[in-house]
Amino acid sequence: MKPHPDFRDRAPPEDAAFGRFRLERLTPAHVEEDFAIVTASASVLGGLFASDWPAGLTLEANLADLERHAREFEARYAFAWIIRDADGTYLGCTYLVPIPDTPGKGEVFTWIRDRADRLALLAEFNPAFRRWLTPHLPDGFVLTWASNDRPDGAG
Repeated sequence: MKPHPDFRDRAPPEDAAFGRFRLERLTPAHVEEDFAIVTASASVLGGLFASDWPAGLTLEANLADLERHAREFEARYAFAWIIRDADGTYLGCTYLVPIPDTPGKGEVFTWIRDRADRLALLAEFNPAFRRWLTPHLPDGFVLTWASNDRPDGAG
């Protein structure tokens, strides 16, 4: 896998802290924790990545996804992080996905697990993440944004 042209000579950090949030690069070592959170949050994730994801997700399929995310990060092709709070609680994930073969454009996906304060956390996380991410992007890089920031899930 080759780096995306916009990230050939740069990459966002693997780990970060801003406000009350911490980012941690998503790796296969997180498979059990990630699988538990994703499957428990299916009701608020549908439509964010695919209409029925994560329905039917298995631990093995989740491991394959995390292995792919790790390869993409290493190659500077795309970037995936776990969102944690200051205590280390797994809140959700965020992804920066440059558009293949399209320099200057990318997508950001964010999601917070199914919990009572999910929408409030997203309302706080999304602008904080944007402020943190922007200096790590090439000048003029245009992002589209998707999040599970609706009461019923993906937005």
